[in-house]
Amino acid sequence: MRPQVLFVTLLLLLMSQSSVVDAKKDGRFNHAASGCGCHSGATGSVSPALSGLPSAYDASTTYSLNIGMSTSPSSGGFNLEVSQGSLSNPSSAAKVSPNGLQATHNTWTSTSWTVDWTSPASGSGSVQFNLAVLSGNGQQNTAGDDYATMSTSLSEAITANNAPSVTSLIIEPASPTTEDDVFVTYTFSDADGDSESGSSFAWYLNNTLMPSHATATLPSSATAKHQSWTVEVTPSDGIDVGTAVMSPTLTIVNSPPKITNVLLSDTAPTSSTELTFQYLSEDADDDAVDVQIQWRLNGQIVPELDNATTLPAIATRSNDVWSVEVRGHDGEGFGDWTPSTNVTIASGNTPPVVSQVSLAAPSPTNTTSDILVQWNEIDGDGDAIVGHEITWTVNGQTIETANGMNPLPASMTSKGEVWKASVRASDGIGWSSWEESDTVAIVNAAPVIISLSLNSSSMTVMHDLIVNLELEDVDGDTVSITSTRWFNQGQEDLAFTDASLPSSALTKGDVWTVLVTVSDGESEVSSTSEGVTVLNAAPSVEMQWPDEVTSLSELAPQLSASDRDGDAVEMWTNWYKNGFRDAGLENSSVVPVEKLAPGQTWTLHATPWDGETLGERAEHTLVIANLPPTAAFAVLSTDVWFGEEVILSAEASSDLDGKDLTYAWSWAMGSASGQMLTLVPKGGVDLTLTVSDEFGATNSTTQTLQPTVGPQVQNLMIVHDGQGRVELSWSWNGDEAAFNILRGSQLIATVNEASFSDNPPMSGLNEYTIQPVDQNRIYRNAMDTISLSIESPAVEPPAPSATGGYGLGILLLLGSLLLMQRNLNRGGEQ
Repeated sequence: MRPQVLFVTLLLLLMSQSSVVDAKKDGRFNHAASGCGCHSGATGSVSPALSGLPSAYDASTTYSLNIGMSTSPSSGGFNLEVSQGSLSNPSSAAKVSPNGLQATHNTWTSTSWTVDWTSPASGSGSVQFNLAVLSGNGQQNTAGDDYATMSTSLSEAITANNAPSVTSLIIEPASPTTEDDVFVTYTFSDADGDSESGSSFAWYLNNTLMPSHATATLPSSATAKHQSWTVEVTPSDGIDVGTAVMSPTLTIVNSPPKITNVLLSDTAPTSSTELTFQYLSEDADDDAVDVQIQWRLNGQIVPELDNATTLPAIATRSNDVWSVEVRGHDGEGFGDWTPSTNVTIASGNTPPVVSQVSLAAPSPTNTTSDILVQWNEIDGDGDAIVGHEITWTVNGQTIETANGMNPLPASMTSKGEVWKASVRASDGIGWSSWEESDTVAIVNAAPVIISLSLNSSSMTVMHDLIVNLELEDVDGDTVSITSTRWFNQGQEDLAFTDASLPSSALTKGDVWTVLVTVSDGESEVSSTSEGVTVLNAAPSVEMQWPDEVTSLSELAPQLSASDRDGDAVEMWTNWYKNGFRDAGLENSSVVPVEKLAPGQTWTLHATPWDGETLGERAEHTLVIANLPPTAAFAVLSTDVWFGEEVILSAEASSDLDGKDLTYAWSWAMGSASGQMLTLVPKGGVDLTLTVSDEFGATNSTTQTLQPTVGPQVQNLMIVHDGQGRVELSWSWNGDEAAFNILRGSQLIATVNEASFSDNPPMSGLNEYTIQPVDQNRIYRNAMDTISLSIESPAVEPPAPSATGGYGLGILLLLGSLLLMQRNLNRGGEQ
């Protein structure tokens, strides 16, 4: 580094640590009001630009601010400071301070910036914005730089408060008396969502304001019967009051009188006692109270005694139950009936007598037996016995649901319970004492075999015989089989004791029964099933097929028939080709090769017969697999030379199960079809042959043809004798070959020697081409061409070769023509 550069760098570092106000390329905070004094070398023409601020801000709202300057300098910077709210989301050339109150540039190359400002919460007041901008010269020095500052204050937008409202105003309860407090209910609504605060209430009695009542509740002490009250509610949200709303009129209704402490004059009267009563009455409205009276006998009203203040003795008899009810009337309404306590009229009647209470039930008694209670009864006064009561207890506990039952149903008893009954009788006046019976203990009830049968999936030797047993135990005990005995045609087979008889024990024609004994742990019961006969078992057939079936060998699955009864089994077969039955193969187990072809679908149905029953038909379907062909080709040409024809043959390709192959040749520069291919390589060729059979199976093989340099026509010379004759000569470095002589594009001769004489028929430029040809190919790359401009004399026909060779020449000429025609008809690399 040069010394001058080092000095400037150190100077800048020292300046960055000083207290002088200056700018930084990556931004500077806390200079929005003062600007950057070290960049003041210009005329002071720059002005800050700040847009995006509203005329007054809404609380908690985000605004997008654009920061720039009045000039278009080459570089610049800025510092924006806000007193409240927060800055965020700066553009790529800006950054925001950690406290969110300042933004500045983060690179010196930009001159405009954006940042979002989110206003403070409601009630925050005015916000101060200070902005300083720097106009730079783009050279990273202060020469010609300028800065400027601006400040602005933004007020908060004040939203006017909406007054609240009141709806659904009513006074409750709907029909109050002077004993009820009255209160107002309503729905308070405020469009701003403000809470209710300071709502006022004005109560009116008969349309006259009652200032002493200014709450939502009017106490009962303030009301009197028949007064009319309304209330006016003025809603308030603490800021504004809404429109006052008047309630509907509420009328204080009459309070009915109350009767209390109704007491009869005698609590133990006899049939000679006259009964009176006393009571207390009150009326909340201080109205005069009259009373109504009614008497009840055994709970029923006696209309003849309505409003009677005395119950005469003549109206009573022993064991009557009497009470009196009183209600008040205040001239407008009735109060509730208030009853006295009941009293029973005593007498000298002799109640009946119950004796010899006993329980009648089978012995032992179990949960299948009803229990009947029996007793003797007598009435000493000769009164008729008109009623009975029976109670039942089990293990000392009274069973309310059983009271009055006789007999006690078996469904209500359980094993282990001890039941007892109590009985009393009535002569209509009095009841006898309770008399108890002896006890009955409920013992175990034996299980019941509801049904017993033998079942099998087929009732043949193919499946086990299973015992189907349906049991019931009224005690709910667990019932299990304790003994299973099997009998075949009446003879017990001791070898089997389970609840199923294995199929191996069965023989066609057997008749089996089973004797089953079950127990609930205390009692046993037995039952014998109906006999079942073992039926003939149907034979079965299984098929085994080779893993892969082709048309090269006969279709011969292995069929094996079996019969569990040991019966002789016949086999009936039918073959179906592509869904159609082949009648010629009926009952054959083999399809001969001549009937098979790839892609065929063959189905075999095989049904066994044992002389009694047809077995389940076995069925299998398969498709004759198509064997893919084998691709192979050979190079027929003796040599593979650059630029010369190469003849290839795919005749060696084969298909074991097909007759019709198609051939596709492909290489980098082309493709062709057919069994034969003629190719002219100009370099190494990766040649691929793909053969396909008529069923779509394919196979490919690839060989690389690497040509070498072949022989060439060399040293081609042409001489004109001045008399119209042209002498051609050349040399050949290949095997023996003939040579086609072409004048222009016309074949004029085929010779065996390396020379030729010609009398061209035209003057001017004559072009000759020497093209070698042999029994394998017409050479292309080995050709050579030469031209000569001559003055043509009289035309003479070409003379034969000095060596003779007409026969070979003609043969080679014909061969050349044939090879040229074939080359035109086949593809090849050009």
